[in-house]
Amino acid sequence: MSNEIHQSDVVRFFNEFLMNVNEEENDNGVDRGQERERFRERERERGRGIGRGRGRGRGRGRGRERERERERERERGRGRGRGRGRGRGRERERERGIGRGRGRGRGRGRGRGRALEGGSEQTRIKINLRSTKTRSCKSFALENSNLKSKFNQKTTIAHRQLRDLLSCPKPFQSTIESSSSPLYFPFNESIYSLDQRTLDCKSIKNCEFGITTVSVMKNLICAGSADGNVMIKDLQRENFLIKKAFGAGIINSVTITNDLPLSDYSTHPTLIVSSNDKMVRIVKVRNARLSVVKKIRFPKPINHSSVSPNGNIFLAVGDTKEAILCDPRNGYKLISRIKAMKDSSFATDWNPLTSTQFAIGSQEGAALIFDIRKLNNALAKIKSTQNAKKERAIRNVKFSSNHGLLLIAEHRNRVNILDTRNYRDIQTIQLDPNDGDLNISGACFGPNSEFVYISTTQKIIKIPLDVRKRRLFSCGSFK
Repeated sequence: MSNEIHQSDVVRFFNEFLMNVNEEENDNGVDRGQERERFRERERERGRGIGRGRGRGRGRGRGRERERERERERERGRGRGRGRGRGRGRERERERGIGRGRGRGRGRGRGRGRALEGGSEQTRIKINLRSTKTRSCKSFALENSNLKSKFNQKTTIAHRQLRDLLSCPKPFQSTIESSSSPLYFPFNESIYSLDQRTLDCKSIKNCEFGITTVSVMKNLICAGSADGNVMIKDLQRENFLIKKAFGAGIINSVTITNDLPLSDYSTHPTLIVSSNDKMVRIVKVRNARLSVVKKIRFPKPINHSSVSPNGNIFLAVGDTKEAILCDPRNGYKLISRIKAMKDSSFATDWNPLTSTQFAIGSQEGAALIFDIRKLNNALAKIKSTQNAKKERAIRNVKFSSNHGLLLIAEHRNRVNILDTRNYRDIQTIQLDPNDGDLNISGACFGPNSEFVYISTTQKIIKIPLDVRKRRLFSCGSFK
């Protein structure tokens, strides 16, 4: 009996002890919870937003040391905040158009900078800086003045998907400076030449058809039509004019080249004609005649084709989700098929500084850059920042002859400039929103890559490049 009483006393004592402990823990928990709530309130008032409740921040505070580190980062303008909001860049960076600042956002809060606006109200554009990876990006190509001049010359788009309609070649006359090289473009059914110095605009030739593509090299200018015709004219010889029909399909692109094997431009210029009849024709200009020397048949219509600067690789894209590489030295034998696109492609170009890198512009709204030595993975995939599908299609890709740049023109309103030394840093040119939606008909670099030219259905825009800055920057030096 005494043992039972002793055990019951022990049990009762132990239960009372547990009840006291729980009451103390509850009291302490309430105190700690109230203390945490007061601490959160103080932090919200200071704008740091540490805690679980909705305030200016939504992240969790994980230690005072980490919070002090974030504060130091904010003072440097990098802003590793955890709330929602836009960054406030350093004042000096805002002056340069770089806003990568005090973000109170989940992850890295980064503000997208705007470069200084220049020119008159009609000539104003915006330049945004972004990177394909989460890192800072300085203005590496365009001058802060944004826009030096515009030409109130309209251009005509004959086919809504074919937008390679502007050319600014190196002048064939030694008396013309490369910075003042004429611009060539279509308006209605004629090809026009615009003198940048005198602003004189004159018709070179009425083609009597809707012009779908324009190509100029040295003294030759070539145009294709929607009904299968190709016209070529010698700018130095008034009476030299050739017009010929190639099938019944649309001429999607015509390229004048001297990069193909055994081609001698001085005596027999070579054309690469891509058309909707699933054919690519290699054409020689001989004795004022166009002679087809090779026909390459494909399973789908070809929208654009080009050849590497060393003449070793032939590239073609069309109404398919793949790019085709052939060997022109071996009867255009198939080398590889690249299946990386999600839609049809309409533009190609080769990097003249390497002969191994090429770019493809896809209708899905992406530009892909490959190296022929490693075709399994793209060097870069640059996506449009526009939401509407019909606006973000990539219609034009052009490498610069020097300075390591790639021009990527979208369907409307935006043109991107990519740094080809690291394939990460991009500058986006937003055309003047006061003009409404601007349909881009073409884009190209000047002969020495000192200017970027953008043609729209309303006007032609000329933007200077900061060539000195490009020469001073070493590869990847964007901090």
